[in-house]
Amino acid sequence: MGNCSSSRRHDEPIGTTSEEPLNVYDPVRYKPGVFEICDPTSLVIKVHFVAESVLQNGGNHWIICLQTPDQAVVRLNMSPTDVRGARVSGHGYRGQIEITYGEDDAMTRNDSTQEKHHCLVTVPATPDQTVANFILAIMDAGNHEYDFTTEGRGCTGWIIDQYRLFDQLDLIQPGFDAIETAIALEWVNGRPTDQSTITRGFYMRDTRGGGWGRGVGRGCDESR
Repeated sequence: MGNCSSSRRHDEPIGTTSEEPLNVYDPVRYKPGVFEICDPTSLVIKVHFVAESVLQNGGNHWIICLQTPDQAVVRLNMSPTDVRGARVSGHGYRGQIEITYGEDDAMTRNDSTQEKHHCLVTVPATPDQTVANFILAIMDAGNHEYDFTTEGRGCTGWIIDQYRLFDQLDLIQPGFDAIETAIALEWVNGRPTDQSTITRGFYMRDTRGGGWGRGVGRGCDESR
């Protein structure tokens, strides 16, 4: 496929856990669970912006990886679901942030670029920031409630918005703005091959008529 769902397994159900049926929707899905991921002692030392895959109609699908001191990685992957978005012109399917925790599998190591990712941009986190701080920043801004376009595009615009949000809130160290340039290129095996348009979807806070509802999918509040 040529949209941002190319990086998501379509045999995985929609919802907050992998066991929930397809008709359950939440804009945020935690694997394994919110308490493991939002542990208040889990600090972030680096934020990686990763071009994970190449899309058939140009550009890359990007994700965010939060690296912890023990070399674990929390992946934030915003991609389209199979649930219709707001009934407004231009809106496609609702987005969902799949937040997963696991060991560093070379996704965030520069020595495995061709095997694990196509481009990697790393920004140091400011001291004492937790995984929960980053997730809650996204939710408090309403950036978790997002529709992709009818073509299934919009992840690059979403990624750059989160970078700017993290920078504005001092979650990351200033002066590391290479992602602004990198995300406007198509990357294949560590090399830029073409210009790529930054595509934007639609935040529910900006959608006429309120979009598809508010006040769901927080989660990390429970771990405070």
